[in-house]
Amino acid sequence: MMAEAKAKSKLSLKTSINLELTEAEAAALNVMTCYGIKSFLDGYRKHLGSFYIAPHEQGLTSLFETIKGSLPQELKRLRDYKSAIASVEAEYTK
Repeated sequence: MMAEAKAKSKLSLKTSINLELTEAEAAALNVMTCYGIKSFLDGYRKHLGSFYIAPHEQGLTSLFETIKGSLPQELKRLRDYKSAIASVEAEYTK
């Protein structure tokens, strides 16, 4: 009797959507997440119910972590750039 070859495969798909934000939009998104995911979900459920948000809680949690991990630093960097540009501009307009 001949052994049968067995192969297992797993198909996976990873997607990424790049979102371009203005400075004002990035700041608003950052502020929206400052109180954390629990506060956001509690407020959402209290005022809008949980039917629509429930299937997205895991994604929202990940989104809040992503925002918290990158937007504050990027916004600070942007403020620093603007400040540096203003300083150089002030030197040339003396």
